[in-house]
Parts: sequence; C-alpha cells; structure tokens
Amino acid sequence: MHQGHKAEELRESRGWTQEQLRDRLTQVTGKGLSRPAISQMEDREWLEGKLINDLARVYAVSPATFFDIPTPAEETREEVIARAFEYVRSDPKIQMSGAQMRRWPSDAKLAIVRLYENHTGKRLVPEGIL
Repeated sequence: MHQGHKAEELRESRGWTQEQLRDRLTQVTGKGLSRPAISQMEDREWLEGKLINDLARVYAVSPATFFDIPTPAEETREEVIARAFEYVRSDPKIQMSGAQMRRWPSDAKLAIVRLYENHTGKRLVPEGIL
C-alpha cells in the first residue's frame, strides 16, 4: 500500500476530514498543511520521514505503520530484519541487487537498514530489535 493511501486510511478510520487532520498537524507540529497539500500527500506513494513521524504522532501509531512491517510479536527478529532489508532494496533511490545479499547474516542486513533509517528519517525496524 502506498504510504499516502495509508495516511488517508488512518484519517478516514478516525472519521476526520482533511481539514481536521490539518488542524491536528498544526497542534502537534506548529505548522500545518493546506487541504490541497493533504490531498496530494494522500495520493503519493512515498512520504518524507519527517512527515511520517508527524503523522504517526497525530494518529498515535508507530511510524512502522506506514511501511507495512509487522510487529516483532508477529514475526521473528530475522523475519522483521529481512522484510525491512527488502524494503530498503526496493527503494528506487537505492541500487542494491544480487541474490547473495539475501543470504547475508541478519546483523549485516540490520546495519544497512539502520544506515538507511538514519539517512531517510524513516523507522523500519523497532528500536527493540537489537
């Protein structure tokens, strides 16, 4: 699911209008988006890390919600890391390929995921995964 569509789904599940979301963003961040900007955001495939963090605060969810990454309770540590690693590999700005990478140890994959998180501001793997 596109991240923008996920934001729209969360807004609609709470019964909020785009104007209500704008007001809540303004309360939480001190700056809001115009209604047309919210409409455009909800149509985008990728959202910026800062916006995801702001939306997560407004909706009281984890930023991971926007990445369709199951929680650790649903998957093993290795499965969570592997899923996040595949997400990083699927980013069009990242050029990583090769079947050998899939056989890398989880710690190597996690290191790459953490570098990606630091660079983009997106949280893919919960902090508790060490």
